[in-house]
Amino acid sequence: MKVIFLTNVIRRMGMMQQTMEKLQQEGKLDNACACRWITDATVWEDKWQKELAGSKLVIMKWMGTGLDTPFLQRCVSLLKQLRLPFYIDAAGSKEGELAQGLTPEQLAVIKKYCMFGGEINYSNLWLYLQQLLQGETITVDEPNPIHWCGIYHPRAKKVYTDLAEYQRDFCVSGRPTAGILFYRDEWVWGDLTYQTAMVEELEAQGVNAVCVFSNGMPLEEMGMPSLTQVFNSFFCTADGVPAIDVLLNVMKFSMTTGGSINLDYLKKLNLPVLATYTTIAPFEEWKDSFEGMNAMEVSISVSLPEFDGIIHGVPIAHKKILENGDVRYLPNMERVKRMASKAKKWAILRHKANSEKKIAIIFHNYPPRNSNIGSAIGLDTIESIRRVLAAMRERGYKVDWIPEDTKEFIKQLTANATNDRSMLTEKQVDAANKLTGAEYREFFALMDKKVQEQLVKDWGEAPGSVMEYDGDILVPGTMNGNVFVTVQPPRGFGEDPEKIYHDPYVAPTHQYLAFYRWVRDVWQADAVAHIGTHGSLEWLPGKNAGLDCSCYPDLALGDLPNIYPYNITITGEGIQAKRRGAACLPLPVLCHPSAAGDRGDQHDLPERWQGRARHLSGLLPAGRVLYPADPSIAPGAGACGCGALPAHCGCAHLLHFSALFAGLSAAAGADGQGREAAHGLRGTGG
Repeated sequence: MKVIFLTNVIRRMGMMQQTMEKLQQEGKLDNACACRWITDATVWEDKWQKELAGSKLVIMKWMGTGLDTPFLQRCVSLLKQLRLPFYIDAAGSKEGELAQGLTPEQLAVIKKYCMFGGEINYSNLWLYLQQLLQGETITVDEPNPIHWCGIYHPRAKKVYTDLAEYQRDFCVSGRPTAGILFYRDEWVWGDLTYQTAMVEELEAQGVNAVCVFSNGMPLEEMGMPSLTQVFNSFFCTADGVPAIDVLLNVMKFSMTTGGSINLDYLKKLNLPVLATYTTIAPFEEWKDSFEGMNAMEVSISVSLPEFDGIIHGVPIAHKKILENGDVRYLPNMERVKRMASKAKKWAILRHKANSEKKIAIIFHNYPPRNSNIGSAIGLDTIESIRRVLAAMRERGYKVDWIPEDTKEFIKQLTANATNDRSMLTEKQVDAANKLTGAEYREFFALMDKKVQEQLVKDWGEAPGSVMEYDGDILVPGTMNGNVFVTVQPPRGFGEDPEKIYHDPYVAPTHQYLAFYRWVRDVWQADAVAHIGTHGSLEWLPGKNAGLDCSCYPDLALGDLPNIYPYNITITGEGIQAKRRGAACLPLPVLCHPSAAGDRGDQHDLPERWQGRARHLSGLLPAGRVLYPADPSIAPGAGACGCGALPAHCGCAHLLHFSALFAGLSAAAGADGQGREAAHGLRGTGG
């Protein structure tokens, strides 16, 4: 009694093939049964008509946009013409599913075997179909749901379904805790190598791991718990308090657009969610690719998760198809270590007292002259950060002094070393922080060989000559308690610095990398904030998405949490900052007109701002208007009606970032106040 299984899903093909062959070898299944691989490029030939016509039942699992390929259309037409029983599962397509010659009760059983998964259910599916066709009494075991969800640990002898029990057995009190969310399908089939590596690496770095499997889009009518229920059961205590400090989401697509969990819940949970990739491309293809992740992978692993407000991480595993057709995601250990250290630093922010946190505030500074410190689109960065410093002091951060005004702030900054070499004095050079030549060469020795060669080719032997003084590399900036206010290093030096700024091939200077190395590993910052749209970090050479250790944004930033207030009208470049700079982008630089009344003074704006305001206001959500941050071209009352200029308004509107680090202080819980989510804007890269 011939049953044919058709699919374009690799893991389903491999598992159905394995269970079929095992049963055939044991003499339990008709040898005429077969599995066939199809794709949207499969051509209809006579052999297909002969094979399908000789079958008694056809089962198909199709993943794609629809059953509209020439092959699928001919296939369905033939099955209907011959009145052969069939079931086609095309979930997610416009057809959804098609069936013929099977009762609703029989279809329900078939669906459960397929949905529950695992060797026992796939084996019983073959036997059930055979008995069904032979008209025998069904003696096969009913579909077994096994576990819909649970906590996996490589040293555990069972799946944990109780968080408190798991914590007693595997969590160390006083440590930060990372949650991991991965697909149940991987657990069912024992594809657990990268999960094991991730759990073990987190624990080696002093972080508890709660590694949870679940379905990405649960069918609650089949008894699957929703993602909300999964989160409540495994990522929260019995009284609803988050039991984790950061979540590594390995699932593709969006958690929230499927409706199984919503943004309001994630905001209430209030945890940084780090997108953690498993690539469909094998390791070698990803490693050698200039793109890193192709268009399809960017869509399902990068773009769609942005609807959940995630912060981008790195690839930790890559697909490998074994000779027997099985699929395994094998860990990339270097990236596993990077992902674990990223998670740890985000998690520590929830525990560390604000008075102990070190924060680096990095102003955009292009061209690298003192007159351009803090240049940005739509934001008075100097006044904004002056107010941020005051807000940070109120929240318990160690801030020694607050400038009285922007003039004093600039005076303080330029009294210390900056990027402007024409203004540097010997005294400033002597007093400046530096990464020693020995420290940089030690860092250089750890770099990928191709990176070393490119740096030497573009900028000479380490440590280079840019900002090099007596063999050491200068790190410009002004120390203010535990806050380091500094300027981003120039992207490059030469006759055409503007071209170098976005050049996809020329490496950043030795000093650029040394600057971030000092901030991250010598001074040991807990987080950085890049101020001003836009800097150069996210434009450095390397992969477009899914960065590796040879990509310069990853090499520079490393594992540091990155806060980046970005002008929302520049969506494409904000996406670059998220995807290549691992940035958490706060709310946009906008003012709400409801508190301002009529902007009667708008007719006084220079013509260039009137045109810009009309254009940009058309791009904003209803009821919002953009106002310039430059006070010289925005006379009159502030947007909130307080009488101050918009850029200097001290009220709770969006042109300044008085609470820029509230997510850090609140996330840490050190001040005992409410927590703010470290989520970006939906679908905007923000």
